[in-house]
Amino acid sequence: MKPRSDAHPLLVSALRNLWMLSAYVPADRLQIEFLNNARNAQKYPENDDLAPANVPLEYTSALTLPAQPLAWMELSGLSHYGTLKTQLAAYQKVKSDFHRNTVLPVGGEPSGSSWTGFAVYGKDAPKYLMVFREKALENEMQLSLPLWPPGASLTPVFGGDISVETKTEGGRTALIFKGNVPFSHGLFIIE
Repeated sequence: MKPRSDAHPLLVSALRNLWMLSAYVPADRLQIEFLNNARNAQKYPENDDLAPANVPLEYTSALTLPAQPLAWMELSGLSHYGTLKTQLAAYQKVKSDFHRNTVLPVGGEPSGSSWTGFAVYGKDAPKYLMVFREKALENEMQLSLPLWPPGASLTPVFGGDISVETKTEGGRTALIFKGNVPFSHGLFIIE
């Protein structure tokens, strides 16, 4: 799926580039920046759903976490630093283990209107799953991961707007992610 023509180039291209490159290049070798989304709001039409000011800062920062995030801003200029600080504190607890493993793209290709994400594989099984709901029309995504451990469950690290259920049929487990809020995301530990 091609990126939407009305999608904000930085938002979609950062996630899409990371998603595409992570299949070939270790994601932790890439540095992806996120900006203060409240700046320069007047430069975008008021009805632009993908204008930076209309996308939560927690979402734009989370899409950089599979790589090496770069906060390209004056932190003193953030109006809602508290929620970002909470998310980054939760990420710090798993960051070392997250980047010690292989990050691979999953879900749909980022386009501004899809469900997408990254699976982090250890030696022989997935260890983490990061899911992003862009401005998708669908409120759920179904995903099957290779090497899914029998009986495994997902524990959220951050991103409470996405829930997950597992469904097993014929020995294959499908993960069903649900989220009613556009630009929501979640990082899960697979246990």
